[in-house]
Amino acid sequence: MESIICTGYISEYPLYVSWDRSFSDLLALLPKSKQRFLLYDVKVKDAFPEIIELFGKQGVYLYGINAVETNKSWEELQRILSFLFEHKPSRNDQVIVVCGVLTLNLGWLDGSLAMRGMPFYYVPTTLTAQIDASFGSKQAVNFKGAKNWIGMFNDPTFCY
Repeated sequence: MESIICTGYISEYPLYVSWDRSFSDLLALLPKSKQRFLLYDVKVKDAFPEIIELFGKQGVYLYGINAVETNKSWEELQRILSFLFEHKPSRNDQVIVVCGVLTLNLGWLDGSLAMRGMPFYYVPTTLTAQIDASFGSKQAVNFKGAKNWIGMFNDPTFCY
């Protein structure tokens, strides 16, 4: 595994590059946490079933998102926040997002907003998401027909 330091909007953070499709080295990188939440694009279940299975066996709470433009919305953002809220997370619990760029925006924004920011980690699965995750610190959702109207800049804890 290789590591590159990315300069984000607020801070620097590591970007880990791995060719291991078992994702076991990802688990080793994550600090210990009482609860973990995996937000993923439902297409990931077909493309990378091993990561969903691995995290499922670890007792991670799973939330699948259908990555269509209509779901990049305030309503979906609220559903994800409700999902997190139901499990009574602490500020030290982790949000892990495995997805393409649309779901990345949703998961990133949720991780930034919940409890004024929980540690969040990205596993981008498309080239556009890899670029956004490693060189862009922006996340947003659409609102009342306006693209990316609700959002912020915030850096991840790390990208994988």
